[in-house]
Amino acid sequence: MDNSPLLTVVRAALLAPFLLLAACQSGPEHDLALNDDAYQGSGYQAGHKQQRSVFIRHLRDRRKDLDTYADDQYPVVYTKDRYWDRPTIVMLDAVFREEVEDSGMFVNIVDKEEGADWVIEPVLLNFYGAVEQRVAGRKYRALTELYVTVLGELGADGERKLLRKRKYEGPLDLGGVTYAQLNPYGLAAASFARCMGVVLIDIDLGGQLADGITPKTPKKVDFDSQTDWSSASSPRKR
Repeated sequence: MDNSPLLTVVRAALLAPFLLLAACQSGPEHDLALNDDAYQGSGYQAGHKQQRSVFIRHLRDRRKDLDTYADDQYPVVYTKDRYWDRPTIVMLDAVFREEVEDSGMFVNIVDKEEGADWVIEPVLLNFYGAVEQRVAGRKYRALTELYVTVLGELGADGERKLLRKRKYEGPLDLGGVTYAQLNPYGLAAASFARCMGVVLIDIDLGGQLADGITPKTPKKVDFDSQTDWSSASSPRKR
């Protein structure tokens, strides 16, 4: 059986929408970080354990207003922040940290930025589930977008070296029109898990390149790079 990291992410991405739709209907807590039934996670396991400490800055909210119509004619109803038991950005901040920790990618996740080998700075651009009201039936979709910056060691100017920055997406679309009553909040959760899988794959790849080893994750990942991981040369903590 193939247990490669990418296959684990693909399986999670394919199964999560359906598992989570059911789970969120029966779970007592509307919190993805506290209710294991509501969020299955990406399941990503790092192909390489980096001997680095990492500090994760708090997730920032940069979401914008959404279009109220699809194709300029179909009304769209989006998931609401008030559904969640905690502020959305606080909840997703906790989920982001758990995903990084559970991946086993770094030797240590520290509470203070000072002295950390790498710093990860995530920004939330989109997080929603959506229901398009068609003439007959509905269409369901979801989208999570994260913009993540990775910083390395401090330079002589006191600024950290920029290693990577890019936008990551986790779109989900059930396709077609249905009369079924589905839970768009479950789709939003599955979308976040899919997006986190892509984030972790990329950071894992960057760590391998920085350590001068042959990447263990597949190279056929569609990344729209804005900076090049080849510039990563952070010293490893001994």
